[in-house]
Amino acid sequence: MEQKYFCKHCGSEIKKVYLPVDSDWGVEYLFICINDDCGYFRRGWDWMWNNYHVHASYRFMFNPFNGYQGPYPVTKENDIKNAYLEKIER
Repeated sequence: MEQKYFCKHCGSEIKKVYLPVDSDWGVEYLFICINDDCGYFRRGWDWMWNNYHVHASYRFMFNPFNGYQGPYPVTKENDIKNAYLEKIER
């Protein structure tokens, strides 16, 4: 049984998200909070606009390979949610 991880901002279980082969993360997958009501994600839209003038936000991310926790950038609410939740045969 795979270990479960939780968002430190909203408490939701974070999901294993498989990354594209050409991603810059250097790993096959990350665990990412896909809760659209997460305050970290919701506040991120205003923060990114006010500080960088870009329409983007971020979701909480955990890298199980090195223990890093931090933001995973997104430009739309459905970025990552619809694309990589299941392993794609390569």
